[in-house]
Amino acid sequence: SYCPNSVFERGLIKNNQEMEMELFHKIIDELAELNWVGEIQPHSYGEPLLDKRIVELCSYIKQNLPSSKINIFTNGELLNVDLYKRLIQAGVNIFSVTQHLEKQATGTLDVIEYRKKNGSENVHFNYNKINNLNSRAGLVEVKAGKKRVECNWPDHHVGISFDDQIMICCN
Repeated sequence: SYCPNSVFERGLIKNNQEMEMELFHKIIDELAELNWVGEIQPHSYGEPLLDKRIVELCSYIKQNLPSSKINIFTNGELLNVDLYKRLIQAGVNIFSVTQHLEKQATGTLDVIEYRKKNGSENVHFNYNKINNLNSRAGLVEVKAGKKRVECNWPDHHVGISFDDQIMICCN
């Protein structure tokens, strides 16, 4: 109910959109020309691990923007140790995993155990249960939990949609 995607017809092929690789390369290449060193979060109200190209995309980011940070925001449902290791090898520095369901996914729990046994490999792994909800500028109705009223995204964030539209605020 707190996700803007909940107001759209989920699962329809027409709603399953991916950025064209040519556009993705253009954006990263232009950031490289600017010597940009900020953080890149390949998602926009979507699950980045659904994109079968995610490892390839992260590799391209790291090759062309070696000083940038890559942060994977995920609900953890598709995360597993193999994918975790491939994403680290591709250059991911940060995982922001938010538990949305009552219990966390087995794959995410396996990654946590893997990290306990093998160390962090200088990769941040932020794991939280979702607490603060946002009405997404009135797009969704917050029915339970803490409602977050303020939004500081426009101060330090810009998004680019799959079809090359600039989104100053994700909400």
